[in-house]
Amino acid sequence: MSAKHSDKELAAIIRNALVPKGFRPTSLADVEAMQDAIGGEEPSPEKIARMLRKVKGEEPIGILQRGHEEVIEALTPREMDLVAFYRSRGEAIPPEIQAKLDAMRRRAAAEDEAEDAE
Repeated sequence: MSAKHSDKELAAIIRNALVPKGFRPTSLADVEAMQDAIGGEEPSPEKIARMLRKVKGEEPIGILQRGHEEVIEALTPREMDLVAFYRSRGEAIPPEIQAKLDAMRRRAAAEDEAEDAE
């Protein structure tokens, strides 16, 4: 059994466990009917392009801040892999990646404190 086949089987088990029977679209028409029922706005072409760049690894994954239109500095997929690699071996994370991790933790803590204050 290939890894790809195994992944598909696992995805099917999870989907069956989480999605009620009446809400499992199996055809394109079913998917479109469900999307129409949910409603909402279509993402803009620039948002779709940005999402695709992130999936391809051409743009770092981060949060786009609405007022400032700036991306919070985040780890690239390669850097995330390096963090996992070094942690799994029990080795020290390179200083430049550790600095990014620390900055992300500080920002997350500050956001949590701001939410708690509200």
